[in-house]
Amino acid sequence: MKIKQNLTAILLAGALTFSPSKTFSQVNGSLTTKLKSDCVFSILGSIPGKGPHMQNTLSLNAGRVSFYSWLNTDLGNKMNKEDTYNEFDFGISYTQPIEDHLSLSVGENGFMWEGNSTYCPSAEINYSDKANFNLSWYHLFEDKKLGIPDGDALIGKVSKNFPVGKSLTFTPSFYSIYVNTFFGKNTGNAANVLGGKISYKNGNAVLSGSLNNQWKGNVKNNSSIRDQFFWDLGLSVDF
Repeated sequence: MKIKQNLTAILLAGALTFSPSKTFSQVNGSLTTKLKSDCVFSILGSIPGKGPHMQNTLSLNAGRVSFYSWLNTDLGNKMNKEDTYNEFDFGISYTQPIEDHLSLSVGENGFMWEGNSTYCPSAEINYSDKANFNLSWYHLFEDKKLGIPDGDALIGKVSKNFPVGKSLTFTPSFYSIYVNTFFGKNTGNAANVLGGKISYKNGNAVLSGSLNNQWKGNVKNNSSIRDQFFWDLGLSVDF
């Protein structure tokens, strides 16, 4: 109940500072497609499916309001459906600037996978200056039908962009995931991921490739979280 009250207070604060002219000042977006060696969930560290995976993301921004939809298609072993994993996620969020480099976002997310679905409120604090810092929180409400307990996930991430010439950027990053009965009975450090991404920008298009290494934390009862090296290749077009 306390979590619901806090989230309501945040949403109310956003509503009180709502300005239509600032919120919907302009609409832009991007379409991204990625080929990934493995589907590694950044809010849990779990690795479902056979792989490799094709992931497509549509992002729309209208001032302070953002929307996304994400589709994961497992390109792995189609002869055994238990080895494949497909998912569709979507969400909407509102961002409130606090200072020049600091902002707070609140949102709602929907997860749909293999005939199941659930919804998840979230909040993020972002600081972007010489480096980028992000602290994200996700909450799942109990769903006895799916066997999902009331739980939370907290993800801390740091990254920094290094220009390499006129069109290239190298971005090293690190993030750590803490869970408290989030999609299971585990509490503790779920996983940690160290990675690096190279991006090449040409007009409205960006080509990217990344290498990442995940190592499992101290959670014990989730076999889908494991040590894993993974990579991706992507193409993003802004509009």
